[in-house]
Amino acid sequence: MKFKDKKVLFCLMLFFLIIISISNVSANNLNDVNIDNFTSISYDSIDAIEYDVESDGNQIFDNSLNHEELLEIGDDDVIITSDNFGSYFNDGIYNGTEDTIYFEGNFSENTNLVFNNPINIIGLNGNNFYDMPFKINGNNSNMTNINLVLSNSDISHNYAGIYVSSGNVKLDNLKINFTVPLNTEGYGIFVDNANNFKLLNSNIQFIGNNKIGLIYNYGLKIKNSHYAFIYNNIINASLPLRAVDFSKPFPSTDTDLVLSIGVQSSNYLNFIRNNVYAIVNDAGSDFYPTLDCFIDG
Repeated sequence: MKFKDKKVLFCLMLFFLIIISISNVSANNLNDVNIDNFTSISYDSIDAIEYDVESDGNQIFDNSLNHEELLEIGDDDVIITSDNFGSYFNDGIYNGTEDTIYFEGNFSENTNLVFNNPINIIGLNGNNFYDMPFKINGNNSNMTNINLVLSNSDISHNYAGIYVSSGNVKLDNLKINFTVPLNTEGYGIFVDNANNFKLLNSNIQFIGNNKIGLIYNYGLKIKNSHYAFIYNNIINASLPLRAVDFSKPFPSTDTDLVLSIGVQSSNYLNFIRNNVYAIVNDAGSDFYPTLDCFIDG
């Protein structure tokens, strides 16, 4: 072999070794990520509640400690039940003066819950909200340990189980079970023009039924919302197969009618240690039907 050929071969080998080394370093860094070291967003620790999360490789289990013990609820703290619900809400809009409220028991008030100011919403063990979507319009709000069971969807709550339209909102340890009505728009959570959004330690079980028409069903939708932090969640979406809408601008999530997660025009997303599933529940009748799990457009 000529000297020139040996030199070329050596350079190629060195190039591939460098590429492999870079790949290994990147993979190790991702596996060893520490959420406390993130500086791209103002990530605060999980306040008073600590979590011990285990995984069997398929599902993540939340073994949160007893919230009543950790929160040390005082005699003057507001605990809202179905009995006193009307004292704090007018047509579903929170009109109380307290910036921290607790919910206990089951609620089926046939209304949306709207919070237009900063609020800390905490559910005590055993709380359930039946067909009562939440709208978080106040900046610097938190929602913790809330369980939603939903089967209705309309424009009054932007077709979302939880609609977030303000900055610095944190949703933590939520359980959402949303079965969208037939051929109706629906989103498990819709984050709309809300920077620094955080979704932590939550479980979304979403069943979409948009079998015909240009109707969207997403487990999680994030739009025009920068620096979102999505950590340690299960998002399980059961959806029909639908054709891609190529009449919409590309690239864009608007082309896909069904998604587990759709992220649109939202920069600096941190997406860590989440289990995301997309399951077909109907073959549909569209030509070239598709189903995607995650699109960032």
